[in-house]
Order: sequence, then structure tokens, then C-alpha cells
Amino acid sequence: MSACFRAIRPCRLFLRLVRFIPLIMLCAACAADPCSEELIRRLENRIAQADKEIAILQKCITDSLALIEIHENKIRAYAPLSSGNNGDIVLSRRLETAPIVNKKAFTPETEYQTALKVFYSKRYATSRKRFAEFLNRYPDHPLSDNALYWTGESWYSERQYSKAAAVFETLVNQYPAGNKAPHALLKIGYAHYSMNDDSSAKAYLKRAASFGGKTEEKANRLIRRIDLRAKQPAAE
Repeated sequence: MSACFRAIRPCRLFLRLVRFIPLIMLCAACAADPCSEELIRRLENRIAQADKEIAILQKCITDSLALIEIHENKIRAYAPLSSGNNGDIVLSRRLETAPIVNKKAFTPETEYQTALKVFYSKRYATSRKRFAEFLNRYPDHPLSDNALYWTGESWYSERQYSKAAAVFETLVNQYPAGNKAPHALLKIGYAHYSMNDDSSAKAYLKRAASFGGKTEEKANRLIRRIDLRAKQPAAE
């Protein structure tokens, strides 16, 4: 067992012990003041909140252990066999002795979240690769439209507006009833606006506005900006 695994074990034990702290406080409160119903209610709420937070932390630990296992297996798969003529170590892959990765620890959701974290770290090209792998593995997964959306966002963030619009268009065509369709239409409008194609921009923005809510507000705001730009005299 690696040092990382040994280090995480006490964390799990600590999480199990933490949830009993509010319970101990509750017992102490009852002993001091049996009629303090308000205090009991607050402590019960804290116990419920602590249970939720512990569940989240335990899932993070499980995902982290799985990632550690994969990286450790990759390291073990390579070992120095001999030294070359110039003293450099020659590496050879030992696939036959490499331990098997526990793939059950990985789910479509964890793969999607990993790709999304890469996107938020602004490694857009790598995130596109991760989202493409997700879509190839799970084309019918409920998060497929989200993966397409963030792929489009990665192009948009790099100011590749034409490529971004094409990805968003694919999303709208494949998942017209998906939760990302209104946002995709809005972003297509943004992309055309950035490419100075106001006519196409307004067409997509009006479609996005039909969904209402925040999407409608953002779409109408940009439509007004387009109308103002149209009224400005052309530069000579």
C-alpha cells in the first residue's frame, strides 16, 4: 500500500468520528437543559448538515484513491532494466507484471467531472480531448449534451467563434430538449455577434429568448446592443 493510501486512512477515521461531535453536544445540552427544544433542533440540523458534508468528502476521497491507483500503476508499469552505453537508464514497459486497475472506481460522472476541472483550469485543448473521450464512451449518457456544451465553450474561450458556433449548433440539433439547448443558442448568438454577423446573431438570440428566464434577459440585452450598433454611422 502506498504512502498516499496510508495517509488517507486516518482521514476516513476522522470523518467517522466528526459526525459524533454534534451528537455529544446534543446529549450535553439535554442534560443541562431538558427543555431547550430550540437548541436541540439546531443541533439536529447541524448533524444532518455534517452527514451531507461527510458524504461529499468520502466521495472525493474515493475518487482521489482511484486516480492515485491509476497513476501508481502507470509508474509501476515502467522499470529500469539496464544502462545504455552513455550511462542513461533504459526503460522497458512491464505490462505482464503491472497490476490491473480497478475500473469500477471510475464512473461516467467522475470522467465528466475530471474533464470539467481541466476546462476550468483553462487547459482548453486537453479538456476537448477529455470531453471527446467521454462522448465516444457514453454517447447516450444524460451528460452528453453538457460535454458538447463545454467543448463549445472551450473554443469560445479561445475566441475560435466559428468552431464554437458549430459545436453549439450540433448540440441544439442533437439535444433540442436538453437543459443546455437554450445556453447553446445564446452562445451561438454571441459567437455571430463577435464575428460581426448581426443578422444571424439576432436570429439565434431570439430563439434563445423564447426559453425565458435568465437566458431571455441576456439575449434581449445583446439584441439591444446590436440595434444600437446598427444605428451608429459606418466608419469612413
